[in-house]
Amino acid sequence: MPYKVKGQCVYKKDDGTKVGCTKGDVNKYLAALHANVDESTENKLVDGKSDKITETKHIIKTLLKEGLTRKEIIDFFLELNFFLSLNLSKVQQEAKDSDSLNELNTMMQNIRKPSINGKNIFELVKEINTIVNNPKMLSAMLLQVKKLIEYVEPRIKTCVKDSDKKNIWVNKIDNFKTIYLNIIKQ
Repeated sequence: MPYKVKGQCVYKKDDGTKVGCTKGDVNKYLAALHANVDESTENKLVDGKSDKITETKHIIKTLLKEGLTRKEIIDFFLELNFFLSLNLSKVQQEAKDSDSLNELNTMMQNIRKPSINGKNIFELVKEINTIVNNPKMLSAMLLQVKKLIEYVEPRIKTCVKDSDKKNIWVNKIDNFKTIYLNIIKQ
């Protein structure tokens, strides 16, 4: 959706309604809005070119500002993929009880369900080099990562018995949350 900036606030271009304000960098705020824009929103053609082209260039430039590189974004997705596929592959063995085991089994099944274009997170990560160059897909993938983290974290915290493995997994999830926030704030 096209936005315009006035001071530290962002407004919709079409009707002038206020979207929000920030105390920080308004360009980062604007980039986060663009990155999280509803995929169903269609942009109008302007001078024969879609607003999406402008937004795409802006999002890519914003993601690459302040030292955040494509490689870092790719590494984030690869590390998350590794964590979900290998580290959590034996999570059921660490269940507190039978109810926890059932919940963890369901969690692992849900992680493997298709999320974007009929593909699950593991299949999407195989295409990450292409996805980072497509802001719409990158935005969709970041949204899925957010949902996955929000889904997995409470189950690890409540269903896994206290152990070094649990602490490592919770710390990794916290690290993924930090990296995710750094990516979307760029």
